[in-house]
Amino acid sequence: MDNTVKLYFFDTRPLSLDDIYHLDLLTAEDLKEMEKYKCSKMRKEKIASLFLKKKYIGDFSLNQYGKPLSKDKYFNVSHSHGLVAIAISKEYEIGLDIELIEERNKDLGDFICTSVERAYIGDIKDFFEIWTSKESMVKCIGTGIRSKIKEIPALPINGLKEYQGDFYYSKCFKKDDFIISITVKNNKHFDVEM
Repeated sequence: MDNTVKLYFFDTRPLSLDDIYHLDLLTAEDLKEMEKYKCSKMRKEKIASLFLKKKYIGDFSLNQYGKPLSKDKYFNVSHSHGLVAIAISKEYEIGLDIELIEERNKDLGDFICTSVERAYIGDIKDFFEIWTSKESMVKCIGTGIRSKIKEIPALPINGLKEYQGDFYYSKCFKKDDFIISITVKNNKHFDVEM
């Protein structure tokens, strides 16, 4: 059993939109589909996300909630402010969230956090640990934020959680100015290979 999660990054920030359009593996049809994103930053992230999926996953489909699925591995993609990441597991359902650490409206914390989670937050980094932990778990479950986000457990940030009778293991870490959380549907520790 391989409990290693592989994590790959694509930093679009130093690249122009023209650079992104010349990536191999992408078809003219793929690029045409990306034209629906008017903001060039978002378009670059979406193209990079598709590139990572084609490079490391190959064929994939989407479930009814938009979660990407593969026949032979589990994966999830996230992007924030130009940094795009894909997490891949051979064994377990997986969720990934990446967020740039930046000031946020306090009301968002009140909306997503339980009183225990609010008490955990001492600074903005702690808030993003809570936020990405919840998001990665929701993405692992596969329903997206249709779940009641306040009910999704964020604590412990690194460790075992139970939700609706299932066990999930989460890891959270800082990379540059980003917080990254990975959650797998399993009750055991896993390693991350970047």
